[in-house]
Amino acid sequence: MDIEYLLEYGMLNYSNHYISDTKYINISSLMLTLNALRKVKYVEEYNINNTTCQTFPLKESTMNYYQTKGVCKHPIVVTDDNHCLDGRHRVAFHKQNNVFTLPAYVVPRSYVNKFIESV
Repeated sequence: MDIEYLLEYGMLNYSNHYISDTKYINISSLMLTLNALRKVKYVEEYNINNTTCQTFPLKESTMNYYQTKGVCKHPIVVTDDNHCLDGRHRVAFHKQNNVFTLPAYVVPRSYVNKFIESV
């Protein structure tokens, strides 16, 4: 299935990527638009060893859920310069458990700033 279908029917839900208290990136909009422009690359086993993420505190409840129920299987969203836009809990959980590959959608960093919105 393609990204457009998954987004339209609610099968892929992305959280917003907050840059500050007043600015964020709408990841669903970013994915839909960049997919239409054929700028999204899917990587089945993306190496997360050097992937950076937001430093906001990780939700302990999410990490505990992953530990007991399993981890979300949706691909993470990363920029081509290795920054995680969606899936930071999955990245942290896998790194803590010495698993360094995840399925990922890779988007060009040069397009990301076009999707910054204000709260």
